[in-house]
Amino acid sequence: MQLAHVQIPLKRDTIHDSIEVVTQTVVEVVPRKMKEALAEQAQTIRDLRLKAQELEAAQTTAVEISDSMPARHDQGDNKFYNSDQWADLSLRLSDTTFYYNIRDSLATYVYRKYKHRFLWWRWGTKGYQVKIVNFNPHARVVYNKYIRAEK
Repeated sequence: MQLAHVQIPLKRDTIHDSIEVVTQTVVEVVPRKMKEALAEQAQTIRDLRLKAQELEAAQTTAVEISDSMPARHDQGDNKFYNSDQWADLSLRLSDTTFYYNIRDSLATYVYRKYKHRFLWWRWGTKGYQVKIVNFNPHARVVYNKYIRAEK
């Protein structure tokens, strides 16, 4: 049942008119169930010489980058290129080399949702949520999973 919460869809929002923010509920599991929760990442955890039971939390985020932009042509070098703050692309026709460099920036915040509130007092924990801020306007967060070991 706990792992079913992993498939909760992402809530999307926008700040500053163009910066995407994604919110998702944190999945909390007891430490001994952490191995089951991270089954698809078992090989990576072994490669890092870690044990699933030692982990406090694990996050997996998938980002998709897509956009179209006009290409400029350089007659002397016979190449097409374009560049902005987030991507450098060029296609050199003389040797059929395609060069690309994509930059991205994500900020992840994990915060507690309180169970009770009265005036400025807050107490009890209802659960945790993750907010991911994606600063690249060409990119989109497609998938996120955050698993935390209960204490």
